[in-house]
Amino acid sequence: MTAPQRNRDEAPRATARMRKADRKRQLLTHAKNLFVTLGYQDTTTEKIARAAGVSEPVLYRHFESKKALFLEVLQEIRSATVNRWLSSTAELTDPLTKLHAITDMYLGTTREHALEFRIMHRTLMETDDSEIVAF
Repeated sequence: MTAPQRNRDEAPRATARMRKADRKRQLLTHAKNLFVTLGYQDTTTEKIARAAGVSEPVLYRHFESKKALFLEVLQEIRSATVNRWLSSTAELTDPLTKLHAITDMYLGTTREHALEFRIMHRTLMETDDSEIVAF
């Protein structure tokens, strides 16, 4: 076997392209980590793309801007939190009992969901963007 032929035969195969939903999930995961460590202001789309191992144009195929990506992160956090509260209090009928259970849950899960809480609280302290604050 000649060297050029061997190189052709042994060339690494291209990895399968990541599904759109999986790529979006990957970008959100890396963005969350950067938002919590660097904060909203210092996290750039370039840093998110680099952390995910993609180019910025790939990031922009999934999110129109850093702000849009961040709002989706906040939406995920909100939805997950509300879903936990709803499922944990579904059996309770008294509103005050539900409120106490939700308060206990909130205080009890701060360690378990520390990443999400840090993202929300740090951003509220840093940003003056009214849309983000309202969200």
